[in-house]
Amino acid sequence: MPEENELPYLFHGFWRGSNAAGIAGSGIGLFEAREIARKLYWDIYVKTDRERGEIEFDVYLPDGSMTLNKLS
Repeated sequence: MPEENELPYLFHGFWRGSNAAGIAGSGIGLFEAREIARKLYWDIYVKTDRERGEIEFDVYLPDGSMTLNKLS
């Protein structure tokens, strides 16, 4: 899970959190996901629950509905 002060950067292109050291990747995945979502008039937001150790990505659709994907 990213540090709290890193959350504003989570959707920046080529940015990787401090906890990603030693893990393969380019830091482009969440950036691209949000860019594609916005082209479809959707949006993606992130929330964390530190007590539970969970991170949630909320995907908002144009009709005002929301789908929720939870990752631990």
